[in-house]
Amino acid sequence: MVLVDNSSIVTPTTNISFHEDVFERSMEEDMVCEPSSATTVPEFTVVNSGSQKGKDKLVDANGYTYVKKSSTERKVYWRCSIRTTKHRRGATVIQTMYPDEFVTGKITHNHPSQPGKLHAVIQRKEVKDVAISNPFRSARVIFEEVANKFLQEDQPLYSRENPENLIRAANRIREKTRPKDPRDLDFIVNEEAIPNDFLRADVTVKGERHLMFSTTRQLSLLAKSSQWFVDGTFKIVKKPFHQLVSIHSFVKSGSQMKMVPLCYILMSRRRKIDYIKVLRKLVGLMPEEPNVKCATMDFEAATWRAFEKVLPDVKVKGCLFHFTQAIWRRCQELGLQKKYRTHKGTSDFIRKLMSLPFLPKSHILEVFQNFMPRLIRID
Repeated sequence: MVLVDNSSIVTPTTNISFHEDVFERSMEEDMVCEPSSATTVPEFTVVNSGSQKGKDKLVDANGYTYVKKSSTERKVYWRCSIRTTKHRRGATVIQTMYPDEFVTGKITHNHPSQPGKLHAVIQRKEVKDVAISNPFRSARVIFEEVANKFLQEDQPLYSRENPENLIRAANRIREKTRPKDPRDLDFIVNEEAIPNDFLRADVTVKGERHLMFSTTRQLSLLAKSSQWFVDGTFKIVKKPFHQLVSIHSFVKSGSQMKMVPLCYILMSRRRKIDYIKVLRKLVGLMPEEPNVKCATMDFEAATWRAFEKVLPDVKVKGCLFHFTQAIWRRCQELGLQKKYRTHKGTSDFIRKLMSLPFLPKSHILEVFQNFMPRLIRID
């Protein structure tokens, strides 16, 4: 047997023997005491905390996996990890401690093997181990590093697990070590659970609370940037907070340029006074006067007015995506979805409205006003 509790894959060296009458009488109904008739004796590897639930997992050389059913001081009883409602009694294995041996049961597996499964189980375990020891690193980055480490030519099909599943597993295992989500705004921030040089300010506005996050390097890049892109999202935010605002800009590295987030603001309210206080704090945190000339954002009036108040020289632009999204949501409120699909006039009119931002600024109002008679005829 090989006991795996690290990332290395070791070739098992213990011989596996088959003995009759090795099952205890108390286990006779659940386990089969007759030896397997298979001519090829599989090798077994125990992976500590190798299952999705963090339990030990047994994997044989053919790719079959087993979970622990019970154990005594001298024996461990394993059963196939894949069971169905029709076949509850799957293949079994008994592991004896003294000597260290494995004995297979009479019942064979009722499903195909998964060649390379041991590789996948050990890779999953290492992703989770690295995630726990590096709580502030991106789960995706951790997965990519571990995957590259385990990358081999001609790997069997089941040696590769879905990347998104491993990333979720890394995040889930870290949830247990994180502080509980606050139920209201009256809480103390546990800065040990936040990377150093990241929490910049805790802004309060008439009982509301806004947390600002950015590194020193990010603030420096944001101050030098001439273009800001402001976005707000709600789906990932839990109460008592309402939205997460992120400010992005283009960053160049060598010959490549990418848009990256440079500041995050966790907000419990979305009024003009909140945005003004947050923007003023952001400007005060920067190592130099901001060089921003243009800011692109959605069409929330409170955000626009806050920028006009705090950064009056900045040209504020609406985001095309949010513009078309706002038009479509209004169409949904008016019940025009079906007409959009079935009535050409309605469809053409809505699409022309969505295309207005592509016109020169001086033409937009005139063209929009020319649309009004058509809108009346559609009604």
